[in-house]
Amino acid sequence: MAAARALGLAMLLALGPLALADSHREAVLRLVSIGSAIRAEALQTKGMLGMDTDSRMTPIECAQLFQDIVSMSNLQALSARNDEVVVRWHGQRELRVQIRRAPALELEVHDSAGPACTVTSVAGRDSEGWRGKLTPVLLDFPGLPKGPAQAFPVDPVRSPDGELLK
Repeated sequence: MAAARALGLAMLLALGPLALADSHREAVLRLVSIGSAIRAEALQTKGMLGMDTDSRMTPIECAQLFQDIVSMSNLQALSARNDEVVVRWHGQRELRVQIRRAPALELEVHDSAGPACTVTSVAGRDSEGWRGKLTPVLLDFPGLPKGPAQAFPVDPVRSPDGELLK
């Protein structure tokens, strides 16, 4: 595996700055695409998204990461592969952000220790199967008026940030 990485790096260096620029551009485009997908899903499902309670990140930390993805702040796109992008968050922590639709939107964040945070659309969960397993994550969307309809996710009145959905 190390030999394959070394060969890949050597090939990138041989191609010069243009290849590095294309790789970075692809990472930035993927990151923007993920932010757009989060926004579209929240608008389509009226913000019904939640964080898996088994996630290692705290609800506040996970919410801040996804807020930064949506607002494109505090992130540096490093590389992109298949359906994931590697970012540096707050100039320190490297994270892999992956998005998929199976059948609902699902976003996974991994750090060096493995899976750190999973956010999914409640609409995709089986009837009541999601209750007690997701924590709401509240986000603001730049350019949209603030108010209950733009809150992210389920029911911020009944279930404030950091509490289990009931």
